[in-house]
Amino acid sequence: MKKGVLFVAILLVVITAGFAIIQLREVKAQANSFNGIMPFSTASGLIGFFDQRDGKVYLYDGYLKKCILVNQLEELGKPTKVIEKKY
Repeated sequence: MKKGVLFVAILLVVITAGFAIIQLREVKAQANSFNGIMPFSTASGLIGFFDQRDGKVYLYDGYLKKCILVNQLEELGKPTKVIEKKY
């Protein structure tokens, strides 16, 4: 009888620890959230990301190793404002 109660207690501790680890991973994943980021590609093979939260456009080379350009979209239909050029 005592062995059965001990087994159930250990099992509950293991299950509780498992849930805690899973919850911790989810919180960590949400901290690196990419909500509002829209990826796109250009005809020349560049890869871009549009951040809907602040209107910035980030343009990378095809290997995502070098950020080439950062622009600010202030109003639709108007030219973007160049924030940083790296080429």
